[in-house]
Amino acid sequence: MIETTSIDINRKALISFLAALLALLALCIGLLPIPFTVIVCYPPGIILGIVSLVYGGIALREIRESGKRGRRLALAAIWSGGFMLLAAVCMITAGILIFPRFMDIVKESWNQLRP
Repeated sequence: MIETTSIDINRKALISFLAALLALLALCIGLLPIPFTVIVCYPPGIILGIVSLVYGGIALREIRESGKRGRRLALAAIWSGGFMLLAAVCMITAGILIFPRFMDIVKESWNQLRP
């Protein structure tokens, strides 16, 4: 008779890890050279990064108290969620700092095209 065993992984650790993966996916899609991907992809990426941080912390506390498995998943979610938030903030800041220069280039190009 084959006996099946259930793996006792903390659900919040798994959810936080999946949220971190989705945040990474949203951040990478936001870098594609397709118009408006930044506007569409960064807000969900930031929200998913926050979810992975919060749920990862809750999962670590629950794992410590209950002894369930999933500590590595929770730690990976916390680290990658924090990295995603930091990367998104850096990219948004760089975009804000570069925007005035970009607008100057657009104005110069427009003035050269006008007769």
